[in-house]
Amino acid sequence: MNDVILKLLKKEGKELEEFVNTRISKLLSENNESHFPLNIKPLPQPVAYRYTLDSKKTEIFICSGLGDVYSYFFDATTEICDSLSKKINIQKPQNFEELSKLITTTIFEYIGGAEVSGTTSDRLSHLTNQDELDKNEKNYISAFKGTQNAWCIERACIAHQLFKFLGFESELVISPIIVDGRKEHHAFNLIKLDDRVVMYDATMLDFSKNSPTESCIVFNNLPLSSFDKLQDIPERVFCSKTNQERHCIINPENQPAKIYSKAPEMAK
Repeated sequence: MNDVILKLLKKEGKELEEFVNTRISKLLSENNESHFPLNIKPLPQPVAYRYTLDSKKTEIFICSGLGDVYSYFFDATTEICDSLSKKINIQKPQNFEELSKLITTTIFEYIGGAEVSGTTSDRLSHLTNQDELDKNEKNYISAFKGTQNAWCIERACIAHQLFKFLGFESELVISPIIVDGRKEHHAFNLIKLDDRVVMYDATMLDFSKNSPTESCIVFNNLPLSSFDKLQDIPERVFCSKTNQERHCIINPENQPAKIYSKAPEMAK
């Protein structure tokens, strides 16, 4: 376990709360070094975003499919990090896999359940169209709290924030995919460990697992190069709720990712 997690295990009560707040402030201060746009939106090529999500700077765009544009900012950092910290302090995970289950539980608790629910209209009903917002008005991800209408980008954003909080090298990825023969965009997470890369996806659940919290680690031993290039990731094969085999090809054209990172040499 890294230093952040070891400190979380030792702190309780007020000390734990203070540590969480200090850790969040440190992460957000790193965004001041940014030389790149902080907007997240689907592009023709994959995008990998490595900054901590900022409630003032990071605008997350989604589209209605009819040309209407919606966006929101991430205002849930303190709440989700506090929730995860308490779980870690009580359950004391022994490895990355156990830790990821606590992260998944935290995500599902915040959004109201494991499975994606609702239509596009249901999802967008929690937000105000960009053209209808007042001058100083913003949408926030907290609008999805408890609704079960959080889709892949919301889930990946929460996961990214939690992995970053715990001190992992994490990137929020938005990539073209082909799922069950259909082209679309999908958001998920890549986490770089010492000797491997883990792909984490809290949206497309694998119902062959014992519980949803066990299905979010899609690949647990990708090569380190996949973190920087997002290329040559194996096809994902998993099981639907109705016991049908599903297939997902990530970055089907094998394009290099556009990386948003505080390290200028990593920008593509």
